[in-house]
Amino acid sequence: MSSNSKILSVLKKDIRKKKQTSTPTETSDVLVDTPYTHITVEKRIVITDEQIKNELKWGKGAYIGGGSTFLKLKKSDLTEREVSNTDINQRAIGNCSMLASLGSILKQNPSFINEILHLNDDGKVEIKLHNIVRDEDAHTITDEIITYVLDATKLATIITDAHTHPALFLLEKAYAIHRMLTNTVSKNEVSKLAGKTRIISLEIATHPAQTTEQQFNVPALTYRSSLKGGSAEMVYGALLGNSGETIGLVEISPRVNLATIFENFARGILISISHVTDDEITPEERLQPIKKLAADVLGIPNDSQGLQRQSREKIDLFNQMVERLSAILTHMPRAQAQEIKKLAGEFAQLPKPNVQDIHKLIDAIFSGSQNKDIASKLKEYVFNEISQHQRGTGIYTAKQDAIFRLLHDSLKKTEVVASVSTSEHVGTSQKKGTHGIGEEISKGLVGGHYYEVVDCYERQDKEGKSLKFILVRNPWSETAREYGWKGKEIDGETITVLSAHKKTHLKTPKESSPRFNPVKEGSSARGYDEDTFQTEFRGKGYTEIELTDFTKRFCDMTIATIPPVKNPEELTPAPEEEEEETVRHKR
Repeated sequence: MSSNSKILSVLKKDIRKKKQTSTPTETSDVLVDTPYTHITVEKRIVITDEQIKNELKWGKGAYIGGGSTFLKLKKSDLTEREVSNTDINQRAIGNCSMLASLGSILKQNPSFINEILHLNDDGKVEIKLHNIVRDEDAHTITDEIITYVLDATKLATIITDAHTHPALFLLEKAYAIHRMLTNTVSKNEVSKLAGKTRIISLEIATHPAQTTEQQFNVPALTYRSSLKGGSAEMVYGALLGNSGETIGLVEISPRVNLATIFENFARGILISISHVTDDEITPEERLQPIKKLAADVLGIPNDSQGLQRQSREKIDLFNQMVERLSAILTHMPRAQAQEIKKLAGEFAQLPKPNVQDIHKLIDAIFSGSQNKDIASKLKEYVFNEISQHQRGTGIYTAKQDAIFRLLHDSLKKTEVVASVSTSEHVGTSQKKGTHGIGEEISKGLVGGHYYEVVDCYERQDKEGKSLKFILVRNPWSETAREYGWKGKEIDGETITVLSAHKKTHLKTPKESSPRFNPVKEGSSARGYDEDTFQTEFRGKGYTEIELTDFTKRFCDMTIATIPPVKNPEELTPAPEEEEEETVRHKR
């Protein structure tokens, strides 16, 4: 089979598939968008260190040999000062998702911890966490509010996190138990156990007071393993009662994007020059790749109602572009089509196609004065939507600007918090880190890692040029990315861009750093001024990420909302309860 025939065959299959997926379903199969019923269930579970030791097997084993032990915490240590995000110091427990998300809450509203952590006069601590259960069949969403009553101890190992406030160790302990009992531990960690489990029996008290005993069959995980992995959505759900919204950030390679666009157009070229008859392919099928290209360029969603939702002006432009593209294909000389195919093949092999390469391909396809408007539209689309501009130029794609605006508008609200995660691969020069669980580090960025989001803003130089930044904090409390200016030759022209390198801590910036330029007045979403950046946000794991890096190296951003705080005062003991009401309970 010739290459033309192969592509034509694929095109026909694509069209048949689209026809099948767009076929209306029977009325009985249509899902009715009925609202979910929200249910709140309160539970109270008392778990002693003795139970944890005997049934979960935590707190046993040689401390030096990698086991864990219980260390009692003093009440005065918990109440003498307010806990802050900079008290978080992750070491070799892989719970960055928990610590980054918790840090974002503590930075924005330290008093919120009083909503979930209370001290009792009897030395016990109460920690309230949420388990959101969504039942698709029953169409219900149940918020299980579980209060864990624990001994005021921390589980310590030779590589325990180095937090500087005891409340953080208590939250880690409660969250580890919570994940075990709600079956939200890391599937990867569970897979290493070869099916080994443990049984823990607990009494659960619900509201109104009703006590039942339940046995839990939980994975035989160590304390450290129970905390590993997870997501920001999971953590926010447990701490706030809402998991927030996660937005993908990774920019698609421009070559991949353009390959998809021009592949569709190339199919149309091949159909035209191979003289396929109308009884082999319908006129509508012939127009499919042309319409797809026009929709991509004009930003029209690829769904059945995408065009209908557009303005009359855009619909007219779409129709004009389809008509012009169709005419180009119909009258294109075979030699020109073959040249385009050749250029497209060469383009697909380029590791990093630049704007000039892209323009060359576009000009070859849309040669002739009558097609300049289409070529111009395509180039504008490539520049604004696809090209990954050099870091430090201050030129951003429409998607990058949209992400920045979304985050900026969100962080303007005092109750909104956010955290972000990096891809496993964050650069070409990767080395193993000494913190966390040995993640790869490239020029100060940690791969497969969560960061707390603090602010987003612009820095402006004397000439008025602005760069956009996102301030994040590494829960390690160290390891940051610093930038410096350098000249780079691109297509025979030298431009100034940003290079990146690793720093243990960001300190007072040198003139060669973009941080030397002040924060543009009024640009900070949180309302911070330059003095705050130069004093509070130096060291302690804080790092400023330029927007181009942010969308390239970070993969997901989760935004959540802190519910209203009822008890803004400092940590205080919880009210004493009647003895008969202090029942042990479990889910």
